[in-house]
Amino acid sequence: MRIKPRGSRCRRKRRRNSSTGRVTSRFHVLAAAEERQYFALAAKHRDLYDLGRLMLNQGMRPEEVVALRKLDVDLELGQLQIRAGKSKAARRTLDRRPKAGRY
Repeated sequence: MRIKPRGSRCRRKRRRNSSTGRVTSRFHVLAAAEERQYFALAAKHRDLYDLGRLMLNQGMRPEEVVALRKLDVDLELGQLQIRAGKSKAARRTLDRRPKAGRY
């Protein structure tokens, strides 16, 4: 069960995975204005900008991003391997999405 912070709008966005055909959903816990404000400020700090993009576009948790190591990133295949996930399902391989930024 997810608990949304007071005053925020938590909405679910559904999309179809082009390779598997499965419908997936993503929770948005930031309002669009909050997201724009964060990225406007983070533009001055490339690392923060890229980390924010990974978290929002790939659905990564902050602790998963911090735990990434060089060997978890495969630039040739465009994949990230999450080894330190909270559960078996959280330990996964992510394919790079166009909006996820460079890594």
